[in-house]
Order: sequence, then structure tokens, then C-alpha cells
Amino acid sequence: MTFPYPVPIRVLALFTVLAASASTACGGSSTENAGTGDAGSDGSTNGDGLSDGLADGLADGLADGLSDGLTDGAPSFPPCGDGPYFTYSANIGEITAADDVVVLSSAILTFDECPSLKLTPDGKGRVSASLSKGKPFTVRVTADKHITVIGPERLVPKDDALTGYRENILLPVNLTDAVPQYIDSAPSFAFIIEPTSTAVKPCNEVDKVTFDIPTGVKGHFMLVGWPKNNADPLSEGVSIGPVVFFTGVTSSSVAGIVAHKTSCAMNAKGAPTYQTGNYKLENGAWTYGNVDER
Repeated sequence: MTFPYPVPIRVLALFTVLAASASTACGGSSTENAGTGDAGSDGSTNGDGLSDGLADGLADGLADGLSDGLTDGAPSFPPCGDGPYFTYSANIGEITAADDVVVLSSAILTFDECPSLKLTPDGKGRVSASLSKGKPFTVRVTADKHITVIGPERLVPKDDALTGYRENILLPVNLTDAVPQYIDSAPSFAFIIEPTSTAVKPCNEVDKVTFDIPTGVKGHFMLVGWPKNNADPLSEGVSIGPVVFFTGVTSSSVAGIVAHKTSCAMNAKGAPTYQTGNYKLENGAWTYGNVDER
């Protein structure tokens, strides 16, 4: 089965790898019931077709005002922590050895804070959980013969009005070349550039973003068609598409990777992606983060 959810340029997922509109390059939030995956106002649906934008991004994780009637009382989905809750939803697919994207029904999604809670996708790749506001969480997705994907640490404040957060997470198979210079004895890391739904030109475009890159770290600025077009253009530190990989990273050097774009504000913390700026790196795993552009 093809992956039934459009994978946008806006993401991180993984997430990120992983945060916005599923149908346009410039973003645009959707309104969706977190429990059913009904069509959103951006035109995205949960049909069986492969979206034209499927290979253009990594994760659709905008805090997009999902209205599922969630309250501070009983959780709507399997819980991690105590209320007040919001609904976390992920659509899980895989990047195959041919760099196509399909549903990955054998995946297991866990939260580092609740390792006993193990979620498996339905036939369309969807999982949902009720997570605590006011407490950090990190998503981890594993599958046999696939590269483990780890999301950024996120935290939704207790007093935040958010009711739902949704993203698409794609796991590469072990032999894929979608992750540049992947080896199982070192961590992989990527930032996904995500223009907000209200951004205007040039801040609604993912190109021409530069990064501060610490000594020993190398940037790989992927083309717009990634992962299907996974050639490493070896550009001189300027983004071409939304996905930028970094090799040679360590837990300390990740903090030094900072995005910049002339006339635009680039943000890797807080709403709308709710990142804390902390990332868990593990050998053989791929960690992703989101950079909000406005």
C-alpha cells in the first residue's frame, strides 16, 4: 500500500524525522479530528493514493488546532502521564530501498517517558496517544531491518490551548541511501525547514537557509525531491530543499547548529513545534528536528 497521507515540505518529523500543511510548499494548517483522520481544510485526505508531494518532506507536525473534544479528564487514547492531555498522532511510513514511501504497519512507536506504551499503526499508518501537557516527551519509532527514528524533545505547556499535534514519520530501510553517509556506528541528524502558514516571500520558501555548522560537522543540503531524489548536491552551506542532514554530530555539537535566513526569523524552540532544543543522539539511529521559518 502506498503511504496514504501527503508528506509535505513542512514537517520533523521525523521526524520529523520528522509541521504544517500537507498539500502546499508554503504551509497552511489543517483542521482534523485526531481520532478519525478526516480530511482537513488544506485538502489532505486519508485516501489510498500517493500524493504528488509525498517525497517532498519528512514530518507533518503542526500544532494545527485539532478539535477532538479532549478535556482535562479521561484521555481519548492510550495515555502517557496524567492530564491535562493533548492528542498526539503520527502517520508512519517507510522509505524503501527504491526510495519510495509506503505504509509501515510493522513499526512500533514508543515514548521515552513511557517505554511500556507501545503503539502499532493501523492499516493506514495512523497511531494516536494522549500525552501530558507540561511534561517533555520524545517519540521513538522502530521496525525490524529499518533505521530507528528519534524525534526532538517536545513540551506542550500546561496552559497551552493545543488539543492535538500531528506528524508524519518515515523510517528508512537499512540499505537505503536516503540518509547520507549513514553508518550504524554513528548517529545521524537532520533539520527540516518549515515555513509557517502565515509566512510571506521569501520566508515561505525553504531555499537560501544557511546554518552555523560546528567544527567537525558536515552539512548535506538535500534536493527538493528527497527522498526519491537523494543525491547529495554538496552545496556550500545553503539549503535547496527542506531537508538538511548533518554528519559528524555529537550531543554537544548539535546545539551549535543554528539556522539563518536574511529577513526571516528561524526558530527551533517553542510553538508551533514545541521543541525544547534537546535531541537524543544514538549510534545507528536518525534523530530529526524542525526549524520554523516565518
